Amino acid sequence: TLLEQTAFKLEDVRMTGPAAQGSFVARLVSGGLRAVTGLIGRANRGNVKIVTATATIGIRGTGLDLRLLPDGTYLYTWDGAAALEADGNELVVDKDRAGVLRVAGGVLQLLDTVPAAFLDERAPRPDQVEVDFDALFAVWRFDDVAPGLYVGVRKGNVNFGSGAGFFVDLGPFEAAFLAEGGSRPVRIEPLPGFLFNDPFPLPDEAELRPLRLIELVGPGRLSGSDQCLMQ
Repeated sequence: TLLEQTAFKLEDVRMTGPAAQGSFVARLVSGGLRAVTGLIGRANRGNVKIVTATATIGIRGTGLDLRLLPDGTYLYTWDGAAALEADGNELVVDKDRAGVLRVAGGVLQLLDTVPAAFLDERAPRPDQVEVDFDALFAVWRFDDVAPGLYVGVRKGNVNFGSGAGFFVDLGPFEAAFLAEGGSRPVRIEPLPGFLFNDPFPLPDEAELRPLRLIELVGPGRLSGSDQCLMQ
């Protein structure tokens, strides 16, 4: 959960095999966040880190709050344990404790009391947010071409969302569909051939030969499905 006026960057996020081989490294640029350990951290805690300009936060099977303030980086652990690391030094912050890396002198300090800003935080803890996983990861059987928007991912990750606020996260060789007039995109299987077996060259191919101007007709030659002109 990101707090207001927070800048957060995913630097190395990989989950393509067993959880122990995954990685989650993110950078908190400004503001604050609330985080809870996932599968990667439970399988290999060393592969999960949150970094700031001055510190690295390591996890020990953890739920934590992190804030960047003018005088330092503050960490509050509400489940498990976490660690503030800087310049080869480490401060372990156990459950219901808080610690800080001071800007002045780079001092690591375990606080006697938890700052009120942590205890009064109104942003939800991520482990208390209700998520409909069946809807989030639902798969629609792709048997026939229906009017709508189709998205297929070859490399990287894409967040495919609708104007109504529903979304699905897609990784390599995954596809999703948003029906014409619909509000909720859904994953589809098997992968549509017109997305992944397209005869046209990929935009990242090194050698692209000139193509004549053609009209790109929608899949199945559906009425009114001409999409664009490609050259």
